Amino acid sequence: MLRIARYFFSLFILGFLIYYICLNREAVSVNEIIQHKKSVGASILSLMVSFLAGGFGWVLILKKMGLEAPKARTLRAWFLSQVGKYVPGKIWGTVSRLYLFQENVNKVKVGYSIFLEMVLINITGFSLFLFSLIFWNPAIPGFGKKYIWSAAAIPFMLVLLHPSIMEKAVNVVLLRMKKDPIEVRLNSRQIVELFLYYIFFWCIYGLSFGILASAFIETNIRSLLIFSGIYVFSVVVGVVSVISPGGLGVREGVLSVLLSAYMPTHTAIYISIVSRIWFTLVELGMVLFFLLWRKQKSMKEAA
Repeated sequence: MLRIARYFFSLFILGFLIYYICLNREAVSVNEIIQHKKSVGASILSLMVSFLAGGFGWVLILKKMGLEAPKARTLRAWFLSQVGKYVPGKIWGTVSRLYLFQENVNKVKVGYSIFLEMVLINITGFSLFLFSLIFWNPAIPGFGKKYIWSAAAIPFMLVLLHPSIMEKAVNVVLLRMKKDPIEVRLNSRQIVELFLYYIFFWCIYGLSFGILASAFIETNIRSLLIFSGIYVFSVVVGVVSVISPGGLGVREGVLSVLLSAYMPTHTAIYISIVSRIWFTLVELGMVLFFLLWRKQKSMKEAA
């Protein structure tokens, strides 16, 4: 029943946004996409690169933890597991990745690598959003110019990623589950390297949306940075949201509200809906590629 309610909530938000677009259909046009097909094409290419960067991020985490595995198999497991996030509940992506990963490894440590990846993604994404606030003009209502100091929170984010803190948190959960504690030999330098890598990942990810937005509204360098930060924040909110599968509806709602500070509301909603279609098609396209690659490889091994 709870799963049905989550889907209903997501569809309700999307339905409301689409209804608003229909009321303002004279103000939006599909011809804009056709006229700016180069921008849309560049955004798709950039998004594909960001997806690959996300997959290689997990490869990098595993390597630093001493869990060596074939890159092709690791990337395949990462991409195919992305489908699990569209199922209500936040465990299916993790469960599917553990299942798809090779068998002769410590599953608990692999699970820790996925947990570390999730924490890195959320903290670095939020950090990048805080940094993007510096470029906001006008300021966020109620904050004035004080939000410039929000970038000072970024070092605090690094403290939360300290290896000893992360390891203790995981071992507390393992002990409650009556499992043996784990020892992960990561040092502060490796954590900083992973932090910077995921900042790089989010920069590409946010930029891909900024390029897409430029097909619908005139942008400059400043607005491109702002739109990128807004999109990254909406994705993070969608990731941590427990009330919608894959952030469906929640991401679009947050994106529409924040973008409306820089463009007409109907345009902001239109872009948020288009971005969901753009994101889903590219993601499913890459999942299909790795699925066919796996099938072809299995056929060769059988032959």
